[in-house]
Amino acid sequence: MSSVLTIEDDGSSLSEAFVSIEARLRGERPARVVLADNSDTSLAAAITAAKLLIPVTVSAYASNASTVNSRLIAELASGYTEPR
Repeated sequence: MSSVLTIEDDGSSLSEAFVSIEARLRGERPARVVLADNSDTSLAAAITAAKLLIPVTVSAYASNASTVNSRLIAELASGYTEPR
């Protein structure tokens, strides 16, 4: 298990990002996902990490309130609760 997985925007469509990111997260099982921007790829990573109960850390840019993606990413990052 790697400790941190950084997701970068590769220009994938949202549906492609969901598929590739889930495969990557399941394979690598990181302790945390770090997001630097508010791209569709970052949104897919935040949703997928939340689904797999992997904590999400975001930069200020990724979680600013200026876009819908940013607001959703911020909610997913702050909503994580460590399973017991």
